[in-house]
Amino acid sequence: MVANHVDVIVTAVTTEVATQAVLDVGGEITSELWLIKGVGATLTPDQLATLSQMPGITSITSNKSIWTTGNGDQQRHYGWMSNRRRTISNYGLGDRPKTPALALPDGGAFVVAEKGEAILVNADGSQRAQLQLTKGPFDIPPVVTQNGIILVTTADKHAYAVSAEGSLLWTFISSKRLKIGPVIDEDNPFYPDGIVYITNEDGTIDALNLVTGDSYWTISIRDLTTAKPGKVRGTPVVGPNNILYVVTEKGFLFSFNAQETVELNWIFEAQDTLVFPKFGQYQARKAGFYACESLIASYPTGKWAVTEAFL
Repeated sequence: MVANHVDVIVTAVTTEVATQAVLDVGGEITSELWLIKGVGATLTPDQLATLSQMPGITSITSNKSIWTTGNGDQQRHYGWMSNRRRTISNYGLGDRPKTPALALPDGGAFVVAEKGEAILVNADGSQRAQLQLTKGPFDIPPVVTQNGIILVTTADKHAYAVSAEGSLLWTFISSKRLKIGPVIDEDNPFYPDGIVYITNEDGTIDALNLVTGDSYWTISIRDLTTAKPGKVRGTPVVGPNNILYVVTEKGFLFSFNAQETVELNWIFEAQDTLVFPKFGQYQARKAGFYACESLIASYPTGKWAVTEAFL
């Protein structure tokens, strides 16, 4: 392998597509793998990143060196193989999951089925814990903290915290239905245990102790404006300086300073109604907002509004 290059196996919808894609990014073809509709290739990291975004590419795996078995070095032959996955365990749930498996910081995974049956597995595939949550459906993706606490919300007003070991830490019941997942702030100096924000569709925000579930404060965006801001469809965002941003379907953006107590910084009203994909995730051609050194809001028409953030 050439220095600063990586050897990979690239598969695509056809071998020809894989070949052309590698050549288009400036990579070198090392072998043709027609049986799996792919090619072996040598690429730089930048070429690899570009290749991964190209249409028609189905997988890119590392190409590893091997020696075949034999009696003595003269009987051994140098060759290549790809990273291969093997099944190490299987588990059944009483119902189908409607959200992806959640990767845990220690290499394990958490899966919850639509009706609340949940399982945690270790990195080696062994079962860590199994539990039954109630008040589903469970169709909102869960989130996990840096130390492995799992936060799960349901449309039936309930939020749960599950420990890294798989035990139920606490349960919270919101005043209205929950359509979006929780938001975690583990680096807020005013809340040593960490803080989790549970926001219901009517705009009531409950700030809870991440470990105990105890309430720090509650605020409703409907009490902050005489206008009708609409429902909260997009997941709130925690920006630098622990600023919390909440956006509504009618284009109202609220900025909160969450320190000893919660204070409203400002309200920004967009010119158009915002449209959010399911679970509030940003997708191409959909509207949303992104918090960085400036605050960027987008509209369905494709226009962008940039405002000074963290005032």
